[in-house]
Amino acid sequence: MLLTPLLTLLYFAAASEGFSFKGREIVQQFRDAVRPLTNGQLLAAGMHLQPPKPIAKKIVQSKKRRASAVDTAPLARRSSGPEMPSRVTITGKDATTGEVLGFLDFQPEGQFEDATGFVLTFNIFNPDHFENVFLIDSSRGLNNIDIAIEDDPDFPGTDLVVGAGWEIFFPGDPTGPFTLGKGSSKIGLILIVAHSETDGPATLDSQTETRSGDPFFGHGPTESNIWSINPLTFELTASWINPDKSLVPVTIFWDPQEFFGNVGIAGDLDAAVAASDNGGNEGTFPLSNAAIPIKLFVGTDSLSPPPTRK
Repeated sequence: MLLTPLLTLLYFAAASEGFSFKGREIVQQFRDAVRPLTNGQLLAAGMHLQPPKPIAKKIVQSKKRRASAVDTAPLARRSSGPEMPSRVTITGKDATTGEVLGFLDFQPEGQFEDATGFVLTFNIFNPDHFENVFLIDSSRGLNNIDIAIEDDPDFPGTDLVVGAGWEIFFPGDPTGPFTLGKGSSKIGLILIVAHSETDGPATLDSQTETRSGDPFFGHGPTESNIWSINPLTFELTASWINPDKSLVPVTIFWDPQEFFGNVGIAGDLDAAVAASDNGGNEGTFPLSNAAIPIKLFVGTDSLSPPPTRK
C-alpha cells in the first residue's frame, strides 16, 4: 500500500518512539512526542518549505488582524454610492401605497383655496407655474440639513429656508409648550422660515406672524434644521425638537382636502386627525380627516432649466 509523503513521515516518526497504535492513547502520545519537521525533512518529502520563524510570525499576525474603518477610510470612493444632488425637486408619495401624489410646491395659485404653506400638486390648474426647485445644503452632513427655494422672488435673501412652523389658529394659547409626540394632537406645517444657526427647540423669540391681518390665523415659533436625507434612497425625513430638547421623529402628512392641501408634521397623526374630526381642537386647525402620511423624496428627473443669470 502506497502512503503519501506526509503519512510516511508520520509513520516513521511514530515507529522511532516504539509506539503501538492504540486509538486515542497513541494519538495523544504522538502529539506529545512529535516535533516540527526541518526544512530538510520537508524537502525530502516533497512538501512546501516553511519560512523562518520571524517571518512566519508576521504572516500569521497579518492574517489575524482585520483592517479597521480608519484603515479603509482613505480607500472609500464616492462612486460607491449615489451622488448627493444639490439642486432638486421634492416629490411626495403615499407612505402606504407608494403612489406619487405630486411635487412639493409653495401655495400654487388656483388649486387650494386656503393653503397656508407647502402643498403637493402637479400644477394642473396653472400650467405656467412650475414646481419649486430646492437647494440642498448637505455640507455639514446628512442630518439637520438646510433646504432653500432657488431664486424665489417672494423670498429674497439667504436666511429663509424650508422648515416647520407651530400652528396657532383661533384664540388658543400662543405661548406653548410647543411639543409634538405620541398622544399629541398638535401639528406644524411645512413653511418658509428663518434659518436657525443652532439646533434648538422652537421658542417665541419673535412676534407671532399672522396672515391677512388676522391675529388668530398664522403660525408661531419655527424650526429650520428639521431635515435628514437617506443617501441611498434620497428620502427626506423630519424631526422636531421639543422644549425639553428631546428629538422627536415626526410623521410627514398631506391633507388633500380641497380647501387646505397642506403638508405638515405630526408627532401622532392619528391623534391629530381624531381631534380635527371632532372639530374642537384649535391647535390642529387646519386639518381634515382626509390627512394621510406621506414620504418625501428628492430627485432631479423633472427639474426645470436653471434660471438665466443677468
